[in-house]
Amino acid sequence: MLKFSDKIPKRYSNQKADPEEETIDIDLQGVGLHKVYDWLPYTFFRVQRMLDEIGCYAENIWQGYKANRRLGYCEHYRIRRKEDGAIINEEIDLCGLQKFFAAHDFPLEDEKTFRKKPPKTGRNPEAEAFLEQVRKRM
Repeated sequence: MLKFSDKIPKRYSNQKADPEEETIDIDLQGVGLHKVYDWLPYTFFRVQRMLDEIGCYAENIWQGYKANRRLGYCEHYRIRRKEDGAIINEEIDLCGLQKFFAAHDFPLEDEKTFRKKPPKTGRNPEAEAFLEQVRKRM
């Protein structure tokens, strides 16, 4: 148990010193550090799956013909609720969605995330195939 004094030091308080200090018992069992990120590199498809989990979908906002040819272009989305089509967010870009999901601690990967499995030897599979062909010819 950790004892934490509830008393404010005299120099910051207008109250007179109390002869009996009041203490609060704080139980620290089960408390630990948890890292929360401001931004995580979620893919567009992962963002779509996360929106689907919370019952929403992203609707692409039309920005005009040839809009993607200008410098600094990024697509904007309107977030709608699936059940009634109500607009949740009028306009947000992918970076804003990534920040939102990172702040709410959504995992970066799920069971549908594709991960290329490394070979057992740790080498590039194409390099191993090439070396196998060289060994056969020797």
